[in-house]
Amino acid sequence: MKKIFVLLLSFPMCFLAFSQDKCTCETIDTIKTTDVYLHLKDSGDAVCRLYYLVESYNSNLKIQNYQEAEKQISIAKDLIKKSKCEDKIHISLLKKLDNVLTHQSKFDASLVVNISLSKFFEKAKDSTNLTKSILQIAKIYDRMGLKNQKWSKIKEAQPLILKLKNDEEKLNIYIRIAQLYLHEYQDTGEKKYLDSFEMLCNELKKLSKIVPPSRKTQFLINTRLASLHINKKEWESAKKYLFTNLANCKADDLPELGINHQDLGEIFLKTNQLKLARSHIDSSIMIHKEIGALPQMMNGYQIQMDILREMGDFQSAFAYANKYYTFKDSLSNVENISKIANLESKSAQAESNLTISNLKRNQLFFLLLLALTFGALSFVYFYFKQKDLKNTKLILETEQRLNRARMNPHFFFNALASLQSFAINETDNMSIAENLSKFSYIMRETLENSYREYVTIHQEIDFLTEYLKLQVLRFPDKFDFKILNAIESPDDVLLPSMIIQPFIENSIEHGFANIDYKGDLSIIFRNEDSSTLIEIRDNGRGLNNQIEKSKGYISRAKQIVTDRIYLLNLKLKSHAKFSIENDKSGQGVVVRIELPLIQ
Repeated sequence: MKKIFVLLLSFPMCFLAFSQDKCTCETIDTIKTTDVYLHLKDSGDAVCRLYYLVESYNSNLKIQNYQEAEKQISIAKDLIKKSKCEDKIHISLLKKLDNVLTHQSKFDASLVVNISLSKFFEKAKDSTNLTKSILQIAKIYDRMGLKNQKWSKIKEAQPLILKLKNDEEKLNIYIRIAQLYLHEYQDTGEKKYLDSFEMLCNELKKLSKIVPPSRKTQFLINTRLASLHINKKEWESAKKYLFTNLANCKADDLPELGINHQDLGEIFLKTNQLKLARSHIDSSIMIHKEIGALPQMMNGYQIQMDILREMGDFQSAFAYANKYYTFKDSLSNVENISKIANLESKSAQAESNLTISNLKRNQLFFLLLLALTFGALSFVYFYFKQKDLKNTKLILETEQRLNRARMNPHFFFNALASLQSFAINETDNMSIAENLSKFSYIMRETLENSYREYVTIHQEIDFLTEYLKLQVLRFPDKFDFKILNAIESPDDVLLPSMIIQPFIENSIEHGFANIDYKGDLSIIFRNEDSSTLIEIRDNGRGLNNQIEKSKGYISRAKQIVTDRIYLLNLKLKSHAKFSIENDKSGQGVVVRIELPLIQ
């Protein structure tokens, strides 16, 4: 009996020893979500603690707790330095870290991780993984809107591709490059990118006939080929590839499978097969929600809203519209909060630098005060001069805010008139509700702009797009508009808020009044040297043909903008200016605004 008791007591110790012995570097990358290693949390052995951290990462990833997963894998990345594990384990942890960063759209951090990975692969002379890493960096630049850097990385990868000997790997590389060309075509609409995408798709088909690809690779090839046919509006060919994927899919195909269902939903919507469209979009939303692909899920909400409207189910369509706009607003708020925090940080740093500068200046004044009386007089002079400058700055900022506020009543009157006109003429309750949501967005942005001194180019384009859509509803078939942006980093370049809208309103309210042809309005943003240039062009009545009451408002709007640019030049010591003149073609007006590059 004693022997049995001793044996029972020793069994847990044996199990623990067995568990400890299994903590080897070679098996870290094979850990799955089983909770087997969570008891190693407080282990003194670095490798065993790595087991716990990877296990915890897997568990959090499964429940989409990306922040906690990122925290666990970041600790593991630091702990790896204390172990004797090889570089391949470090690489494995960096890949896991990149996975959670991508899910959270933390592109800056993901970029740093992928640059580290590329250095590992370059050191190991691993051409295959180095090529993949460089293309992943290109993909990150693509999502960040850094086009020049993206194409630079694609160019860097091209000579490496020629060195690849494994045809399966070549296929995977071509799949990645094809996706980048497809995104560029979808962003710009330029046919040359669609032609390049088609050429790569043909290369994929050719290679896959020479060396039969794995099931996973064939799944990705089918997705790219389907995308090609969708963009060429060849619906039946696209459906053939997508249905082949649905018939052969497995659990690890979820990300691409979600896109496949979304593509099928859009095809069936365009071909008016609404029940099938709804079914596939439901599947797409469910998959993207499961894997945490939130932007794709939002796209699904928007497509489902269109499908339900076509089906006449306005109540359900309104529910999806509410989900879409709520999610869109939440993304915008997160982005704004991040930018505000960044600006506050910069402001605090500037204030700290100013305090240090003032302390040094005061010290100098006191030394001069002890040396001679002139120092005291100088101190008094500079003190009052500084106070006068601060008061002047306060007056300028107050006048700027008043000028912005002066635009709001007239703007709201016209916006409400747009909505009133639409409500009277429109019987579609769903459309009225959607446009109420758009109007509330415009009203909120306009009120906030009264307190903002500057907005980014990206924010201004979003605001003007929504404003013009509302005006199109008010004046259907009266005019078309387009907004072109040639500025590379629209999130980093600033301009004074509400400085463009008065001129656009002039074009719509007065330039297009009583014309017997369709108006055309274009707004162009571009950089030139160290300036931001904005051009607003219409084909309306022109300045000489404006009716008398229009001329009065144009004059007031011009004066407000003149005052604001004067104050801007005074504050920034810049040479901002604007001009209004008739188009040389003899039809319409051209407004040119030249502002300093503000970042």
